[in-house]
Amino acid sequence: MLLCPERPDAIALSWIKARKSIRKVTVEWCEKKLVQLDPLGGDTGIQYQRQLLAGLHRSQHDDLRQVQVQSRPNLQVAEIFRTREGETYRQVGYAAMPVLVRGDASGRLPEFTRVDHEPPQSRRRQRRDLALSKEPLLPALRVFLREG
Repeated sequence: MLLCPERPDAIALSWIKARKSIRKVTVEWCEKKLVQLDPLGGDTGIQYQRQLLAGLHRSQHDDLRQVQVQSRPNLQVAEIFRTREGETYRQVGYAAMPVLVRGDASGRLPEFTRVDHEPPQSRRRQRRDLALSKEPLLPALRVFLREG
């Protein structure tokens, strides 16, 4: 639950969409992480992934990418305070729960932006420079091989 300690003049609500983080990783990093997941070498799935990694052609070593989905869509909340000098925005947080705001003397709440109950559909284009394979090469690490 988020609490606005002071009564703001307005509340700004906006959807923050789920984001992907894609970073380049090395063969050495992948090997180290796979060994950490299976230090005794008893997991056949991890051992198979280590074999796939060892079998990569040298030209593919620069094509390893780890993909992480950073979050689900969240509702972001900011307070707006108006003064003679202008507006001041203060980030409150992400609202998975109700936001508590003091009303004025008559019980009225501050102005607030209206948002849909669901986030809008993404229309973002796929980045061409991140042409990743459909299936992960190393599922235990969420590592994909960049194609092309």
